[in-house]
Amino acid sequence: MESTIGAPVFDDPRVGPIDSHAECVFAADARFDPLPHLKAGRLVGMIEPAAPVMVDRNTPVMLGEFIRSPGFMAVEQILESFGPIASVHVTSQCGSGQGTLFARLYDAMRVLEHLCGGVEMVDAMLVGPNAAQSNEPAHAHVDAIPDDLPDLTGHIGVLVRHAPRALATISASDQGCWHRAVHLNGPGGTLQVDEAGVAWTDPSGAQVESHAGLTGSFEHACSQLGSEFRDLVSTPRRLPAAELSKEAYSACEAVRLSCRTRAPESTDLIRHVLDRT
Repeated sequence: MESTIGAPVFDDPRVGPIDSHAECVFAADARFDPLPHLKAGRLVGMIEPAAPVMVDRNTPVMLGEFIRSPGFMAVEQILESFGPIASVHVTSQCGSGQGTLFARLYDAMRVLEHLCGGVEMVDAMLVGPNAAQSNEPAHAHVDAIPDDLPDLTGHIGVLVRHAPRALATISASDQGCWHRAVHLNGPGGTLQVDEAGVAWTDPSGAQVESHAGLTGSFEHACSQLGSEFRDLVSTPRRLPAAELSKEAYSACEAVRLSCRTRAPESTDLIRHVLDRT
């Protein structure tokens, strides 16, 4: 089987591409292991996150992240004028066939990593895709929390504490339509960011910068993904800030753990474990 660009397609990443003569592998599988391909000297592009690995200074790159969208790059240009960030809310959701909840959570953590720095503590809750409001004690639902990040599904809410001091919240889901957005508050007022642009309202309610809002957000994200894939192949390893992030991965694992323990969790321990592997 071949793709529309003439490249071979493999349904099972455990076979085929490992023994092929491919120089570049593009993976959309949540359980894809990039390590054998890195050892074979291949360029690896991914749209589902994995634990960060490196072979001979070569790492997989994540494609299609919100931090490289036109909207996010635009807001980075005006943050100095806006002033220090007091709070951030990130919405990151998708629907069937558009990726995993882990990918959406990781994408949101990457936004916070760029805006607020490292995550200090998370307090999270997962509600399953078919769950309804219940008077049952919270521990009755702990068994529904999976052991592996790619198995997360449903709706997740996270309260995030950063060092230096900053407050953030995340709303992530794999049960809705595609939607990625960031809401920032600070002395400059409010910034509303989607994948295409930024709207800025000052504390008096006056519009400093306007943006009509994005329609066709999934198509826009696919266009960004396609452009990044072409750039990856034509100028290998030159995508900005695209390497898998140990900080973001550790924060996601802390979120999963917090959903299970029903308590705030620090990212430090998980980061130390990753440093040893």
